[in-house]
Amino acid sequence: PAAASSAPAAPAAAPAAKNSHPFNKPSGNGLAAWGNAPKGAAQPAPEKTAAPATRPQAATNAAPLYDFVFQVAAFRNVDDADRLRQRLEGQGLRTRGQKSGKLTLVMVHMRGTDLDAANLKEELQRMRLGSPLQKSKKRVGGKPRPR
Repeated sequence: PAAASSAPAAPAAAPAAKNSHPFNKPSGNGLAAWGNAPKGAAQPAPEKTAAPATRPQAATNAAPLYDFVFQVAAFRNVDDADRLRQRLEGQGLRTRGQKSGKLTLVMVHMRGTDLDAANLKEELQRMRLGSPLQKSKKRVGGKPRPR
């Protein structure tokens, strides 16, 4: 009787040793659950709990928008400031000149995410303008932009 009880235990242990990670690849209905069902396989019905789960995920994937203002340069000569502004606008940036005492400041305006602002800073540095000074960052109302 003792040999009979150990015989069923041995076949059960053999498949576990053969494949120690049974969930490496889904099979059968598992593929359908991942949305990769083989041809001819029945697709599972969508669950009612899936809709609320997508809302928080969409909110975390959306980055808030801001209006940024960066000071790129300061010139004593207004013509020099205008030349730089034309160069920046030729690159597709929105600029304006601002008087500050005897200086004319060249300001760049941008609406976007924090990542967009970081990319703009890098682009301005590639244009050999140094590191721009962030003068303001204001949150834009409305829907956040998806990432």
